[in-house]
Amino acid sequence: MRYFFYLFSLFCTNFMFGQIESNLVKKNSLNADQFVGCDYDFNYYYYNNTIISKQTKDDLLTYSNFLYGNISSVDITNPLKIVVFYQEFNVVILLDSQLNETDIIQLPYDVSFATKGTANHLWLFTTNTKIIENFNFKTQTVVARSQPLKNATVVNMKSTENNVFIQTTEGIRTYDYLGNFIKNYSNTKLQDFQYSNRVLYTLQNDTIYRYKNNIETITFPEPSNIEKFYTLNNHFFIFDGSELYLFSTDKK
Repeated sequence: MRYFFYLFSLFCTNFMFGQIESNLVKKNSLNADQFVGCDYDFNYYYYNNTIISKQTKDDLLTYSNFLYGNISSVDITNPLKIVVFYQEFNVVILLDSQLNETDIIQLPYDVSFATKGTANHLWLFTTNTKIIENFNFKTQTVVARSQPLKNATVVNMKSTENNVFIQTTEGIRTYDYLGNFIKNYSNTKLQDFQYSNRVLYTLQNDTIYRYKNNIETITFPEPSNIEKFYTLNNHFFIFDGSELYLFSTDKK
């Protein structure tokens, strides 16, 4: 019996749940198919069909390209080199901070996901072979690749310069810059996730969780449903499908 209580106490110590409260900073209506996120100046990005938009404090910047169909994804990991992926045509377009076109990259084979890597590199997830590739788009060569994810149903991919995070229906798999598997986070209820300053945030059942020394719930006074979120420096952008909210978790 003592051993049971010891194990229970150990479990509670290592998996303590807490709450982080937030305050509403502002909100505004947003007509967007997909909310992407924000940069360090709190400019925020979203897209509709073929048009990507960047809302600054004083201006709205847009970019569109009708040659490659609708936008599949936008990666603003580096807001000076934004990755816009068009899956239908296997094309990646790079934009600068003013949404000016800097590169058009025709990928050599079918790709399901494309995100930013280091310098002249992209992270790709191939459609047919289900392999993560570190792709140099200047030399058109693959510098590293993973083993095939044979039995995984991949629904999303995000990256930093040195790591790739694959979201499957079973959770998140992390890989290093050489394509080596590092770890797995199991979660079958995962809607979305973000790594910010090496801390994992997840969205599940319209609730955002923060995983650091323990598991903490981020509480928001509104809205009741969350379609997309993005966090940066103790701030959270929450998109519910029609309204965009900005919250702060800094104490007043």
